[in-house]
Amino acid sequence: PRPPPQPPAVGDVDGNGEVNTEDARLVLGFSAGLDSLTAMQKEAADFDGDGKINSKDALLILRSGKR
Repeated sequence: PRPPPQPPAVGDVDGNGEVNTEDARLVLGFSAGLDSLTAMQKEAADFDGDGKINSKDALLILRSGKR
């Protein structure tokens, strides 16, 4: 049997192995109610670990990732 998929790293919402502007865009879209995220994406999107996914997480992702 195959092991369950591992969640992406914190901030890597799209799961491509990098924390970048696309990840921040996904978080902003979700926080505005425009996009949906999977459970794993939500885990990665909560960058500050406060249990909420909002624009603060997107800003922190932008500051920490590649542009």
